[in-house]
Amino acid sequence: MFSTIHGTVGAIIGKTTGNVFLGFAGGILAHYIFDAIPHGDEKLIAISGQPTPREIKKIGLIAVLDAIMMLIILGLLAYLGKIPADWVIAFSVLGGLLPDIDNAFYLLLRQPKILKSHFDLHFKMHSLLQKYELTLVQGVILQLLIEAGLIGIIFSL
Repeated sequence: MFSTIHGTVGAIIGKTTGNVFLGFAGGILAHYIFDAIPHGDEKLIAISGQPTPREIKKIGLIAVLDAIMMLIILGLLAYLGKIPADWVIAFSVLGGLLPDIDNAFYLLLRQPKILKSHFDLHFKMHSLLQKYELTLVQGVILQLLIEAGLIGIIFSL
């Protein structure tokens, strides 16, 4: 899933728990659950080898645009008073993003080796429901629908 989804789910968890530690841990757990849902961006890079410079640029551009979108959405939600702008939300969002941050470090640096086991687990979650593969376009549409639903949940809390 894109970071926008993981960040929004983290914000929901933070708002509902009201606890920095539960929000952080819940964000991490929710990340894996949401990554098990087929979402079309699983094969943007060849996992088997070192990413090519072209793949790094492509993923980097997508990640920057995604992060900007997430910050705009969460910023608007905070501005509208739907989520508090506090440490609980910040750490819950960080928990939701951390597995992808870890993977980026591992893919780009192949260091530290301790991240290899996490990388393997994360990859396994992405392929848990592999028989339901989506194209990138289908995945983006699905993720937009999921994000709309998550924003609806925030407005109902």
